[in-house]
Amino acid sequence: MVSRETVRRIVAAADLGPDDVVVEVGSGLGTLTRALAATAGRVVALEVDAGLLPVLGYTVGALANVRIVLADVRRTSLSGLAREEGATRFKVVANLPYYLTSAFLRQLLTREPGFTLAVLTVQREVAERLLAVPGSKAYGLLTVAVSYFAEVRRIAEVGREKFWPRPEVDSTVVRLVRRSQPPVEVGDEEFFFGLVRAGFGRRRKILLNALEAGLGLPKERVRAVLSEQGFSETCRAEELSLEDYAALSRAFIRYRKGG
Repeated sequence: MVSRETVRRIVAAADLGPDDVVVEVGSGLGTLTRALAATAGRVVALEVDAGLLPVLGYTVGALANVRIVLADVRRTSLSGLAREEGATRFKVVANLPYYLTSAFLRQLLTREPGFTLAVLTVQREVAERLLAVPGSKAYGLLTVAVSYFAEVRRIAEVGREKFWPRPEVDSTVVRLVRRSQPPVEVGDEEFFFGLVRAGFGRRRKILLNALEAGLGLPKERVRAVLSEQGFSETCRAEELSLEDYAALSRAFIRYRKGG
């Protein structure tokens, strides 16, 4: 990141104070790391590329509140890094390789209980999926899953010219604030996410057929649940909101229990 204005907006969105521990994923040259260290209590700078360590050490190594860690985020507990700094709650700032974004979001939302807020620089198309509304082309499994765990807001659009090396795509900075509790009651989280995956797993099919195949349930039972919840047999996965999927989850669970 070589845009001072974008760095400023990222730091502002992270809302850091002297009591905050922030884990920065993908520290690179340390430009953003220095800005985070100016306001946060402690910064854990996580970088996977050993070749960047000399310059990262040069730019931030002298800062007393920065710890540089050479590690792959996919094999690292961010909560564990925060605990090493004496914190059970922490914030995240990340500029990830785009192919890692979906896996990182799953890790952050389901396996990092201490994270409270994240400011992420993601590929613009991924941001559109995170911010999509039902019925739109970008709306899908990622939208529903992330909105179950967190509130998402767009912070800034970042053109490719604001990075070095220059990537092939444009980016968007988004902020995720972890919900204290999910906004909907789903009955059983494992079944709920299985239901959502089944619906979006066959986007070209109507929801009736997608759920029949994905859940392994008789078509008549799926038809009865959809009808009970007021959904047309021909509706598609992308037409349903988070609240709709929660209602379907509860209804299927009742049917499964014979209620």
